[in-house]
Amino acid sequence: MGRNGSALELSANTLNPAQERLMRFVLAASALLLIGFGSSPAGAWTDATRRRMVDDAIRLTPPALATVLERYRSDLILGMTDPLKGEAGEEHRQHPAGNYGRAADRIALHSKQAVTIIGQPHRLRLAVYALGTAAHFVADVDFPLNCSPGPVGDPVFYTNYVKYAEKMMPYFLVVLDRKPAPDLAKNKLEAFGKTAALRSSQFVSPIQSAYTPDGKPRSTAHFDEKSVPFGVASLSYSQAVNDIARLWAHLWRSAGGDLGGQPNLPGTPSGKPTPSQGAKGKKHGRSTP
Repeated sequence: MGRNGSALELSANTLNPAQERLMRFVLAASALLLIGFGSSPAGAWTDATRRRMVDDAIRLTPPALATVLERYRSDLILGMTDPLKGEAGEEHRQHPAGNYGRAADRIALHSKQAVTIIGQPHRLRLAVYALGTAAHFVADVDFPLNCSPGPVGDPVFYTNYVKYAEKMMPYFLVVLDRKPAPDLAKNKLEAFGKTAALRSSQFVSPIQSAYTPDGKPRSTAHFDEKSVPFGVASLSYSQAVNDIARLWAHLWRSAGGDLGGQPNLPGTPSGKPTPSQGAKGKKHGRSTP
C-alpha cells in the first residue's frame, strides 16, 4: 500500500506544466460527466434554434427570393431539420485543417443540387428543400464546438452548450454583416464552409475555459448575458444567419433567379426582448410549421 502511494506521489510530482493542465482538465471533465453534462450528443443547434435561424435568414434575403422561400417555407424547414437525424456523423463536423469532417463538402454538394433543380420545371419545392439542407451544414460549421478536435459530442459539455444556446436564443442580436464573401464570389462552395469553420474554431478554447475555469467544472447557471459563452453563442448564431442568407442569394443568382429589392435590415433580438429592451425589441413573428 505504501509503495503504491509513493508511486502515485512520485508520478504527480514529476508532471510537467502541460501535463498538469491536461490532468486538471481530465478531472474537470470527469466531474462534468457526473453532474449530467455527458448525455448523448445533440445537434449543433437544436430543432427550435434552427427553425428560428431559417426565419431570420429569410429576413436577410432580397424580397424576390424571400417570397419564394416563404411560399415553400415548410419544405425549407424540413431541409434544415431532416439532417438532425444523423447528427452524430462526421459530415456535420469540419476541422479547419481539413483532416476531419465533411460539413464543407456537404455544403457544396447540396448547393450544387439546389442550383441544378431550380432550373427544372415544377421542382421548385425540391429546390427549396435542397437550400434548407445546405443551410443545415452552414449552421454546423458556424457552431464552434463542431470545429474542435474529437468526434461529435466532444467536449463533454457539447450538449449542455447546445441547450444553453437554445435557452438564450431570444436575446441574440442578428446584425447584418455586409462584408463580402470572396469564396462565394469565386463559387468556391467548399472553401466557403472551411473558411467559416476556421473562424468558428477560434471560440473553442474560450468556451472550454468558461466551463472549466482553474480546472473546476461550472454549469451554465454561472453564465449571464455578459459572459463569454453567451457572447460566443450570440455571435455564432448571427454569423450563421448571415452565412445562410449569403449562400441562398448566391445560389439563387447562379441559377438565374431574380434578386430584386433590398433585404429587411436586422438589428433586433432574434426572439423576445430582454426586460431592458421593452416592446421595441420584439421580433416580427412568424409561425412555425
